Amino acid sequence: MSSIISQDITTCTTNIPPNSTTNSPRDRQILDALNNDEPDWLLTSPNNSTSGLKRLNQPLLFQILMVENISMSKLSIIDTINSNINPNSIKVDTMKNKNRKLINQINDNDSNINDDQINSNNISSANSTFKLTLQSKSGNIYFATNSIPLPWINCPLGSKIILNKNIIIINGNTFLIKSNSDFTFLGGIIINYNENKDLKQLNYLNSKLQRSTNTNTNTNTNTNTNTQSRKRRQSQTVE
Repeated sequence: MSSIISQDITTCTTNIPPNSTTNSPRDRQILDALNNDEPDWLLTSPNNSTSGLKRLNQPLLFQILMVENISMSKLSIIDTINSNINPNSIKVDTMKNKNRKLINQINDNDSNINDDQINSNNISSANSTFKLTLQSKSGNIYFATNSIPLPWINCPLGSKIILNKNIIIINGNTFLIKSNSDFTFLGGIIINYNENKDLKQLNYLNSKLQRSTNTNTNTNTNTNTNTQSRKRRQSQTVE
């Protein structure tokens, strides 16, 4: 099933039946998860504010589009990515703590990553909470967060993961990874997803920061406008 985990599941097709005697147990697990369709309530629940807490009724296959460390501030992650792209841009404070530096992604083809870097990254990841952006075979986007360490969190983009039956879903589209029984990580990669990966993540984070800044600016503007209007009404009442 290496062909499946190295493909875009939104376009891949397979003619191998899940119950074929030539399939290993792992192959059957992958094919079952790929062939399963998202339940109707999962497809509509993101638009349903009363969806509440539910559990997945069958295993589903997803590919990982983005991994974001939500235990770190976006600015800190941006600084880390910038230092990966251009080491000369590392801030003094970052250099003082370079042994604790987080590696955002590991490229399987990068022979320059040594064991110390990987061990340092694993220590940083152990206590972190991540937000995974996932895509189903139908192209729908979902999210997952973890409350346990995920040793594979630095996987290449396009890696495949099976979310198993009974995993908890909140807010209609977010899976909670609370135990190892909630998932089966398969690995894999989609090559073009990983081209200029740091720049893509940098643009993504900068875009989120900009939206947040715009929202805060609009909120402050509305608050100031409302305050001024209230003061004018109070002044008119006194007169």
